[in-house]
Amino acid sequence: MSRRNFILNPPYREILSSDSTKSFQNELFGNRNIISELIQNNKNERHVWVYENNNEIEACIIFDDQDVSFHVEFLLSNRLIKSQSSGSKLIMLLEDIGKELGYAKIELWALEQKIPYYKKHDYIDTKKNSSGRFGSMNYMYKDL
Repeated sequence: MSRRNFILNPPYREILSSDSTKSFQNELFGNRNIISELIQNNKNERHVWVYENNNEIEACIIFDDQDVSFHVEFLLSNRLIKSQSSGSKLIMLLEDIGKELGYAKIELWALEQKIPYYKKHDYIDTKKNSSGRFGSMNYMYKDL
């Protein structure tokens, strides 16, 4: 499958190499600046989108385009910025684009402490559990 080019409108956009001068920290990655890692992940079927406000990246979503569904790898908020809804806006954008493409669902593995967050967004917890480098996770999905 070739990489799909998505047309995004501000405040949403794909991460750029020029973002390397910005700071982005999240507790999942030990509160260190992970912007260069995010930039490097934006290739092939893996996409990294950001929510930008006042030239600062408030949140990002890292996902794989599987040509029939999206698989969310990470939804991260920048802990250097006090924003509560930018991550939710990114996942809702991904849901809308998935619907437009005729995709059946969005799937993800949610950390135990994030399960209530995804349930609030109508994701179904299958109770299928796995352990990863960040802890115990449950497989969740949302039909589009």
